Amino acid sequence: MRTLIIHNEQEYYAGAQRVLVNFVRGLCAAGEAPTIMAVRGTRIFDELTELTEVLPLTANQPFSIGSFGRQVREVCAEVKDHEATILHGWAARDWELTAAAGLLTHSPTVGTLHDHPSADFISGGRRKLMRLAARGLDRVVCVSNAVERGCVGAKYPADRLVTIHNGLEAGSAMEARSGPVLRLGFLGAFSRRKGLETLFALIANFAQRTMGRWEIHLAGDAQNDEGRHLWETVQERNSTAPWWKRVKHVGWTDDPQGFLGGLDLLLFTSSDFDPLPTVLLESGQCGTPVFAAEVGGVPEIVAECANGWIFEPWEIGAAAKRLAELTKDRKSLRNNRVRAADHISRNFSLGKMIEQYLHIYSTLARP
Repeated sequence: MRTLIIHNEQEYYAGAQRVLVNFVRGLCAAGEAPTIMAVRGTRIFDELTELTEVLPLTANQPFSIGSFGRQVREVCAEVKDHEATILHGWAARDWELTAAAGLLTHSPTVGTLHDHPSADFISGGRRKLMRLAARGLDRVVCVSNAVERGCVGAKYPADRLVTIHNGLEAGSAMEARSGPVLRLGFLGAFSRRKGLETLFALIANFAQRTMGRWEIHLAGDAQNDEGRHLWETVQERNSTAPWWKRVKHVGWTDDPQGFLGGLDLLLFTSSDFDPLPTVLLESGQCGTPVFAAEVGGVPEIVAECANGWIFEPWEIGAAAKRLAELTKDRKSLRNNRVRAADHISRNFSLGKMIEQYLHIYSTLARP
């Protein structure tokens, strides 16, 4: 069985790309090294080149029919040259290419969906194209049950849908930090979708309910003008508050595991649908429990009193009250570290993810 994974992304490197690198590393370790087709000069191309064979794919952003045609010819040629038995479009923008090449080469096809099919950042035209491309795939892998439910609601062919949770490489809980100051944390882009305003509304309310010593550490930054404006607005709104001096902005971090492991509790405040937040998996793997908004696939990750607690993102007062109660008992938070790491390793391992994908590949592969 030879798998050809197609990833057409040129601009972004986020959760889906990080998962892809881990996925390819896991496949290689299992003796199932795939071939990748990606755009040369991108970060994902360079990182995957260190793991397996990566072939250059013609750039096609912004989209053009001519470039798409060249891409289809390139993929079809590689299917023939490498005798690929499975084509896998890693993200929704890879689906139409994967489906077209699969049709022309009579190859079975798989597509992975990392977002809700009706997310507000996906245009109406793009939604229609995704739905059409999904009908040309043999399987659509959803990264959470929440995403699969969204696909059913968007009229995707239900018999082709399957959920496979993303997984992490094996890790272990870090040593519990000690010190008199409770360290809360946030890791992510500064944006409305990631709940920056919700975060500080929660913190402001929480500050009125606790007399303990605490800090909030922010690892992240704005990625565009909208994010920069939002961060400026948050600072203007809160900078005169007595608790503002407890805010420690460390910027982007190249060591997310080190940052997460140094927290007592991670705050996850996304207000929009989030399919399966990788940061919650990473935090649990470090042994850091989470206090997370109940959106998208979050309830599929967070088990109460195992690796964290869930709150309603629109009920800030109730959430702040619960947070204040949780943080009064530092010993209980520390005791959650081992449980959190165990919960993630048992339910969201890379090995389990690899096994489930290989089962789909082997089921679809033609003799």
